[in-house]
Amino acid sequence: MTSISSRRVAVVAAGVVAASALATVVGPQAGAARYYGAIAYATNGAGASVWSYPSRADAEDAALDYCGYSTCKVLVTFSECGAVAFDGDTLQGGSGSSLFAAINDAKSRLPGSWVESWACN
Repeated sequence: MTSISSRRVAVVAAGVVAASALATVVGPQAGAARYYGAIAYATNGAGASVWSYPSRADAEDAALDYCGYSTCKVLVTFSECGAVAFDGDTLQGGSGSSLFAAINDAKSRLPGSWVESWACN
């Protein structure tokens, strides 16, 4: 298991998204090394976002570990950006080449939703 200090990890609190960050996050540069991230949530609303992992499986395992509950499941795995939308009842993941694209993907899968969390490599 990888230590917390060797990977950038953010545990997301349900419903907290910094609106100003939407304008400042950019996608990876062309030719950049491929990294993976994942966002997982539990049925109690606990969640975790991880990024900059060398493989999809590593990112998914880390998100589940940091989520910390037996009911955690990965909602989205991404190589560029991922987002989770919430409509008051259901959580839905989406991904894309930019934060804007990931948010649009998640929200298009769950009409009437808002952004619950996001992360980019």
